[in-house]
Amino acid sequence: MNINKKIFFGYMIIFIITILIGYLLGKYIFQEIYEFGKRTELRTQINNLTPDNITTGNLKNMEKKLKADIIAYDDNSEYNIKSKFENITVKKDGKEYIVILDNLSDDLNEKITFNMTKEITIIGYEIFGEGYIIPIRILYNGKTYIDYEINQEIEKKHYDGLITLENAELETVSLRNTLKEDFLEMVLETYVKYNGFNESFQFTHKDPHDEKERYEVIIKKSGLKTVILVYSYKNVTVLFDELKSYFLYLIIIGLCLISVLTMLFTRIITSPILKISKITNKITKLNFEEKLDIKNKDEIGELASNINNLADTLGKTLKQLEEDKKNTKELMGNLSHEFKTPLTVISGYADLLAEDYDQKYIEIITEEADRLAVLIEETTRAMSLDSKIVNLTMEIFDLKELVLNITEKLSISVKEGINIKHKLESSFVRADKNKLEQVIYNFISNALRHAKTYVKIELKKIDKKVIFYVRNDGQKLTDEEKEKIWLKFFKRDRENKGNSHRSGLGLYISRSILVLHNSKHGVENTNDGVIFFFSLEEYQDKKDI
Repeated sequence: MNINKKIFFGYMIIFIITILIGYLLGKYIFQEIYEFGKRTELRTQINNLTPDNITTGNLKNMEKKLKADIIAYDDNSEYNIKSKFENITVKKDGKEYIVILDNLSDDLNEKITFNMTKEITIIGYEIFGEGYIIPIRILYNGKTYIDYEINQEIEKKHYDGLITLENAELETVSLRNTLKEDFLEMVLETYVKYNGFNESFQFTHKDPHDEKERYEVIIKKSGLKTVILVYSYKNVTVLFDELKSYFLYLIIIGLCLISVLTMLFTRIITSPILKISKITNKITKLNFEEKLDIKNKDEIGELASNINNLADTLGKTLKQLEEDKKNTKELMGNLSHEFKTPLTVISGYADLLAEDYDQKYIEIITEEADRLAVLIEETTRAMSLDSKIVNLTMEIFDLKELVLNITEKLSISVKEGINIKHKLESSFVRADKNKLEQVIYNFISNALRHAKTYVKIELKKIDKKVIFYVRNDGQKLTDEEKEKIWLKFFKRDRENKGNSHRSGLGLYISRSILVLHNSKHGVENTNDGVIFFFSLEEYQDKKDI
């Protein structure tokens, strides 16, 4: 499976899991959380009501804010009741009654034309204070009209407030927008169940005829006033049910969006990855020329930059290996030549010695054997330095004493007319003393070999650095010689190589040792000759000395 398909299916799985979690949360948790918060809000608002601020205006404002239906009453007056329901006004024995029609009104409006002079019989409950009646049954014009929503079982029981208006006079009809259909049924059943509204309480009423219809009911007693709040969850339930159906549309939209995102991320992510794959495939074939042109300011851009650096490093390393291979081949050729010369001399003089004994021949054989031994020793040392297997044995010592010791050893072989000058400061360093001795020996012996009149050796401290100088007034170096003087088997005086024990490896070995010590070193021409130098860190901790 390629990376594009992996990205597509990865997004698809994440999306489906997200939708599934949203669906489950919406079905089992979000609605419960919403309803809990709503119950708390309704209770808080009702508890803030006091007898003084229970007015029709305040209740209407609270209804708009809470999207609930609120009525209130006391023994002498009502608030927001008559205006909330369709009602008729009847009179009996000089007393006026307001009959709340609610569900029954639909049937009456369609089938009855009220005659103001006809008799009416209403059986129901008086619950909103004196003069307000919720009808159970109405007898009019020889017919009986029953509120089908109200539980007829409650009529078989006797409760205070159950009244019958027989032969009452029909006064007026008020047809208004009513509350929810089940409002009066629910209030009446609550009134009957709790034997009136004598206490404050809150509960959730479930409609037995509609499972989606539920009401939050709060009865609040505030002084002599009773407040009834009813909030319907039906719209909330329908909303959450409809939201569940939208998950199908979300999946379709999500699939389209994921397809677009996959194409987009293919350009942003997979395209650079494919380029990286192409270049790294070339790198495996030792082709380091082509580079990644990816300028992303992110991990992919950083990876591309690292791969380019890797290609450069590998290319340089391969080039260095090829050069080392060439140098090794050249080294072997030089070694063959260098070893052949003293061996040929030794062999020739050995033959002469066999024919005619002469002390001179023995001295030549001894000299060439010594030369061969030096050549083998320095070649072995140079090869060990090339292989990077050299271990430094670090110790703390005074470089001045080492320089004086080497100078004393070389003084017996100084050519006549050469003056050795010293200017040495006591300087402690931490280094491999034996290997550093080779460097100083090579620098001084090289200076003595090429000097005309003097060799000046200096050792001084500058900015916590110990600097060693060797000057001589010999022949200056050309620019080419300054580069090549550190190479294996390079000799300036090749015309004298047959009479010298030098191998051309001394300065190469010296440079390799100095590199191991992280020492800055070099060679420069002066006004009258040449100067070799190197520097080391001065050792500061005197307690270890």
